[in-house]
Amino acid sequence: MEPDGQLPTEYERLRARPRRCDLVRAIKKRGGFRRAAGVMGMRTTGDMQQPRDGSAPPLRRVSGQVRPCNYWIWENMWRDLLQYMEQRKAARNIAPSVGGLITAYRHDLAEAVGKFAGIRTLNRRLDMLARSQVPSPHADFDYLRHQVV
Repeated sequence: MEPDGQLPTEYERLRARPRRCDLVRAIKKRGGFRRAAGVMGMRTTGDMQQPRDGSAPPLRRVSGQVRPCNYWIWENMWRDLLQYMEQRKAARNIAPSVGGLITAYRHDLAEAVGKFAGIRTLNRRLDMLARSQVPSPHADFDYLRHQVV
């Protein structure tokens, strides 16, 4: 409520709603799409120059190759993404299940996550979400399996 007891106008309500550019800005603040992915567009550790102070990046085995991956950046970005989608959902009164949320915004998710996660990681995350929630009859993840990022 405003101090004078008036409800916010439609314009103010829309201005306060999070936008996709806010999500992109948050991702870039944490190192950008490529650095956050850790598994995309980076060479294996054998070809990489290690920092002189000995602070090597954390390693992660992906499809038989060891590559650097910053878990902290990735986990924070995933949390930001879900929080952003939750706010969008609340603004548009969509069914409260995560399955319904992903279904309603699956193109946004594929675009936002697929850019920096790679399709394998995206599928794994969606599977984890689907298993942790009551499955929605409308949640269909098969279309993601054939996309090439």
